Amino acid sequence: MNAFGFKYQQQAPESMRWRQMDHVIFDPKKIISRSRSQDTKNVVGTLLGQANNADLSVFPIVGVGGLGKTTLAQLIYNEPEIQKHFELLIWVCVSDSFDVDSLAKRIVPFHLEKDVVEAAASKKSPLDSLQDVLNGHRYLLVLDDVWNRESDKWEKLKVRLTHGANGSVVLTTTRDEGVAKIMGTVKPYNLAALEDNFIKEIIETRAFSLQKEEERPSVLVNMVDEIVKRCRGSPLATTALGSVLRTKTSEEEWKAISSRSNICTEESGILPILKLSYNDLSSQMNQCFAFCAVFPKDYEIDVDKLIQLWIAHDFIQDHKEVSPETIGNRIFSELASSSFFVDVKQGKATSYERMVGGSYYKRTCKIHDLMHDVALSTMENECGFAPEEPNRIEWLPDTARHLLLSCEKPEIVLNDSLARKSPAIQTLLCDSYMEHPLQHLSKYSTLKALQLHTRRSSFPLKSKHLHHLRYLDLSRSDFEALPEDISILYNLQTLKIFGCQELRRLPRQMKYMTALRHLYSHDCPKMSGMPGDLRKLMSLQTLTCFVAGRTSSECSNVGELQHLNLGGQLELNQLENVTEEDAKAANLGKKK
Repeated sequence: MNAFGFKYQQQAPESMRWRQMDHVIFDPKKIISRSRSQDTKNVVGTLLGQANNADLSVFPIVGVGGLGKTTLAQLIYNEPEIQKHFELLIWVCVSDSFDVDSLAKRIVPFHLEKDVVEAAASKKSPLDSLQDVLNGHRYLLVLDDVWNRESDKWEKLKVRLTHGANGSVVLTTTRDEGVAKIMGTVKPYNLAALEDNFIKEIIETRAFSLQKEEERPSVLVNMVDEIVKRCRGSPLATTALGSVLRTKTSEEEWKAISSRSNICTEESGILPILKLSYNDLSSQMNQCFAFCAVFPKDYEIDVDKLIQLWIAHDFIQDHKEVSPETIGNRIFSELASSSFFVDVKQGKATSYERMVGGSYYKRTCKIHDLMHDVALSTMENECGFAPEEPNRIEWLPDTARHLLLSCEKPEIVLNDSLARKSPAIQTLLCDSYMEHPLQHLSKYSTLKALQLHTRRSSFPLKSKHLHHLRYLDLSRSDFEALPEDISILYNLQTLKIFGCQELRRLPRQMKYMTALRHLYSHDCPKMSGMPGDLRKLMSLQTLTCFVAGRTSSECSNVGELQHLNLGGQLELNQLENVTEEDAKAANLGKKK
């Protein structure tokens, strides 16, 4: 600092900066749904008109990126007439991959929970299961964001899709007219640009969201029409640009943005304006959003999990007065209001999710595929994605820091790759089950976040290699017990063991894991009690299930809950072991 003459400037208190951002999330879909009402009627009429058609109808919606094809498909999908007309409604995002078997797997469980279990038990091929599920039903299948032009793959899937009842329809969205020609059986619906009056409404609603109408500076209001022309009818570009303009208050700043030559052109598309809106974020938000590149396109992201991962990676700065979870929620709300996140949903998990150990309440979101491109452009060298056949392709660069593996047998992929490479992996999220042991254990010593599900009875890593670990998700695994030395993970903030059907106990020395903030322990039916001195986990704010053990010095009684500042879901099991004295001491009425 001294050598370069830098001076330290006191920043405004965090709470003051956030107060400016605490506003209602702006949802452009409300405006877009009005602007697309005629488009919706046109397509709905065409789909309903296929009712007596014995052949499968494939209806493509075509348009450039960011024009609102997915939003239009959602409006159609949710129309009451459509919901009433079709027996099955199924939505699958295809994006870059068009693997027929994996697509069939995703189509089957999307709607019918019962069939998921039966299909798994029957050992049928994914395509056979798909044919069985659709057979005799009039269905609407939305294949969103299709890119693949390999007609043989489409024909292989289409043969199975033809087993639905008369009037079944596949509605597909694509940017590629060539894809529409290969797939379509009716004339494609070419989506037009949004009309200027709706573009103007989105910009004004977004750019002036912090001001009342009478307080809007007239000089800026007069510049809106010029800005509208630059958006080229794209609602995504408009929302992103409005988000940037919201933080600009002078005429010079607005002119600087408006005069950019490449904000949104036919040659460059809308990526420059999306990149501009990303660059305009604070450095903290930059890191938080860029990290989301680790999730594949159209991945349904658990919001609470995402925030816990942000915290685990120190993307959220410490603040004495405000918890990192609160700041994380504010960052998420701000990014969602600027359309970095879409399809934000909050509600009860389905019965199938609860059956396999999911949370009872869940907040989820997705990232628009073009916004995902922006995140990936920043993080591409730091993310690793195992392809369908990883042995044939070198997929793990030395620069990789964050890995998400959805492939089958991820342990084999990891063992093979880490035999040759030694990347400093910080995030490892495995969506599929592990059945074999991991090798090269010391190469996992840089992990800060780990998610794995294993059918083995023992923990696949060594605690002595995991000192940096802050997030650990072992849910739905087959452990009977966690290793005792896991209590040396003093930095661990989140531990998820829900859905571990065989788990009987937690480590006895968990009282030393004082950094622990979230313990998800529900749906573990064989758990006999909680480890002693639970009251010493003073940072704990989430405890989804407390199992009251028999009176013993090794178990915590329910009275220890009085010392913990808990919120959210809390189940109490084995209440027959609770004394009246302990029940009063727990003072649960004071919890959130």
